[in-house]
Amino acid sequence: MSTDDAPTDDERFVTSLRGPDPLLEPPPEEVGAAARTAYAARRADALVADVHGDSAEDPPAGLRAAAGPLDVAADPRLLVFRAAGVAVSLEITCHGDLRDIAGQIAPPGASAVEVRWARGHCGGEVDAAGAFVVRDVPRGPISVLCHRPGATPIATRWIAV
Repeated sequence: MSTDDAPTDDERFVTSLRGPDPLLEPPPEEVGAAARTAYAARRADALVADVHGDSAEDPPAGLRAAAGPLDVAADPRLLVFRAAGVAVSLEITCHGDLRDIAGQIAPPGASAVEVRWARGHCGGEVDAAGAFVVRDVPRGPISVLCHRPGATPIATRWIAV
């Protein structure tokens, strides 16, 4: 600024190019709605499983080396979550705006899973090997809740699919 603390024309011009301060602007309504939904769907008693692998960000060596980056419409997305010695592996395939989720819980022991999204949820049974399938999940943020008899449930972090 100039010595008299009044902004010069150049300073006003540069400020106008920067646009509004993102810290002072409220987030878009859909961001707030998604945050409220995730908070309302939380399970205080569940362990939270963190992402330990995501093929969208770090494809396994050689998987798509020749094909280039992940094509979400054609390639399945592979995710691995971990918490308390339990791994939840997901393979997500797309068909239009819907997703099919095939999963594996290791070690086996969960009796059911629940895939949760902004405006609903859908359950699925887990077989003796720890495998499950949930079909026709809408595109958007999801979390998978694994129900384990006699043990604390495990919920994956919310992730956009």
